[in-house]
Amino acid sequence: MTSDSLLAAYLSPFGIVAETHWQARAPRTSDIYFAKGQRMNFLIRWLVTAVAVGAAIWIVPGITIVSASSWAGIAVFALVLSLINISIKPIMQILSLPISVLTLGIFYLVVNTLMLYLAAWLANGIFSIGIIISSFGAAFVASIVISIVSGIVNSLVEND
Repeated sequence: MTSDSLLAAYLSPFGIVAETHWQARAPRTSDIYFAKGQRMNFLIRWLVTAVAVGAAIWIVPGITIVSASSWAGIAVFALVLSLINISIKPIMQILSLPISVLTLGIFYLVVNTLMLYLAAWLANGIFSIGIIISSFGAAFVASIVISIVSGIVNSLVEND
């Protein structure tokens, strides 16, 4: 027995197929669908965030829209917030892990509030469209509302 067949015999009971040689291949259609699925996943995340931000603006009194069209302001702010949640928020959650452990996870609400402030600052600074947050308390309540509404809408949208 060669080493390749020993490796295959060892891994096959676990459902693992060992390939010992690599070949260049053209992209499969499943690879293309995976890329489209990732784009669709981000679009769904953006729409869910837009619905959640719209609910927070409607419910929380200290949050106001800065734009001629309210839906354009919500859409731009939701886009910036979605991009921040994908890129910066995981880093902030890792950095704040010791405090979150001490507070039993409640500090993640503060991280969400800071991400809301950052998204408002970026959207207003770059696009001159977005939201204005009047106080930390309003941002804190808005982050809770956005989390709850996003969770509800995500549970309705998921097709797994």
